[in-house]
Amino acid sequence: MEKNNLDLLREEIDAIDTELIELFKRRLGTAGRIAEYKKANGLPVADEKREMKVLEKIAEKAGAEYAEYAQELYRTMFRVCREYESRGM
Repeated sequence: MEKNNLDLLREEIDAIDTELIELFKRRLGTAGRIAEYKKANGLPVADEKREMKVLEKIAEKAGAEYAEYAQELYRTMFRVCREYESRGM
């Protein structure tokens, strides 16, 4: 059976999702190490100043068309990573 354009595009999305999950797992692993450092040094989990700087950089990297969506993605990722860090602390 011949694949249509939609099937090919979905395969591309699936491949991208696989890469994203691997990167996300790496990010969570690093967040866990950060949690250990923060715990050892009596630092709070949340760092709002850093998050704001990251959101600014993300908007610049994403460009005007995607900035709002990229920032929303990162806000969600920050929340998930804070939760993950908190469980380790």
